[in-house]
Amino acid sequence: MRATVLIDSDVFLIELRYPRDRRYAKNKAFLERVRSGELVGWTTVYNLLEICGILSFNLSPQSLQALFIGFAQQFNVTVLFPNQRTLHQTRSREADPVCRADHQVL
Repeated sequence: MRATVLIDSDVFLIELRYPRDRRYAKNKAFLERVRSGELVGWTTVYNLLEICGILSFNLSPQSLQALFIGFAQQFNVTVLFPNQRTLHQTRSREADPVCRADHQVL
């Protein structure tokens, strides 16, 4: 069974924007494990929007749109979206299913 990892924005930003970061080599090796399928990678739509917001200062509108649309495929990750029940339910202790980008419920 492969490990599943939820990846935060900084990991992708280091890969995409900061090649001189001291963590770049380890970061790149980790993302290669995700790209190869050794690890199952997830991130959230909130992370993706944060990444696009930060990179919007340096990318053309076309490049930014391509990044947003192709992000899941580029990094071999599933982008998680909240479902309506989760957005409106704040007091429940039940675990809600998570909706994937393709709208399948996990």
